Amino acid sequence: MIRRLPPLQTLRAFEAAARHLNFTRAAEELKLTHGAVSHQIAALEARLGRKLFRRAGRGVVLDPAGAVLAARLREQFEAIAQALDQARAPRAPADALTLSVLPSFAAQWLLPRLPRFVERHPGIALNLQTTVALANFEDDGVMLALRYGEGAWPGVVATRLLDETLFPVAAPSLARGALARDPRALAHAPLIDDANHPWSLWLVPAGLATLPVRIAQRYNDSALVLEAAARGLGVALGRGTLVERALAEGRLVKLYRMSAPSARAYYVVHPPALADDPRVAAFKTWLATELAADRAAARPAASARRSQRRVVRR
Repeated sequence: MIRRLPPLQTLRAFEAAARHLNFTRAAEELKLTHGAVSHQIAALEARLGRKLFRRAGRGVVLDPAGAVLAARLREQFEAIAQALDQARAPRAPADALTLSVLPSFAAQWLLPRLPRFVERHPGIALNLQTTVALANFEDDGVMLALRYGEGAWPGVVATRLLDETLFPVAAPSLARGALARDPRALAHAPLIDDANHPWSLWLVPAGLATLPVRIAQRYNDSALVLEAAARGLGVALGRGTLVERALAEGRLVKLYRMSAPSARAYYVVHPPALADDPRVAAFKTWLATELAADRAAARPAASARRSQRRVVRR
């Protein structure tokens, strides 16, 4: 049976008064009145049935029982403080750049590129928080976020980073035969649905709005959608930015040429007050450099594909 203890504020008032041997100083430390501290100590003494302090001139000294109680309470308060420190989430370095990023975007697009940022800015420590929730710039210490949406977020600066396209993808083992040649074969294939990007976003622009498709699985996490597709569980509606690596590695195959533009895009978002922060500015400049490099690399590849198509036609 757990014994009922005195209120914590009563024990704190006693410990502070015992440490200072002065009720006024204890009241100042605890931001209470002298009368409030006196009342708390009187309540504790009444509960214990004995005095814990005795007068000594103009001040007070601890009774022997009070001295023992004060020492034990001090030990316990210190133990509680240490336990709270151990349980507290680790703090980022004072000069760190704290980022909030969608887990799927962080894993598939950002992390493979981050070594280049670290190499270019070794003095900027990164604190990466992956979450699907919108960053609360006022309370969670986030300085910059990479968000996916329509860009209409109040009270922040939102700079468009990347557009997104949608197209069917599947594992190589599944992307064969009629499925690879004719989009209408999707009516006979197991489809994996992303709760945030329904198949209608591609079927309608592709002229297949009435195609009787079968949703075999549905996930609310884009990373799980792509992993399920890579394991051959069905055809997924891939987001170009997120399937880039899987296509390059051959784990997924783009089924058809038709890509539908998404109404949403990726944005770099931060509070207006941080627009001139050197860490935020450095990260935004680096992102622009990465995108310019991606576009430069894509131009020769697109030109090569056009040349191949001309050769085939001849």
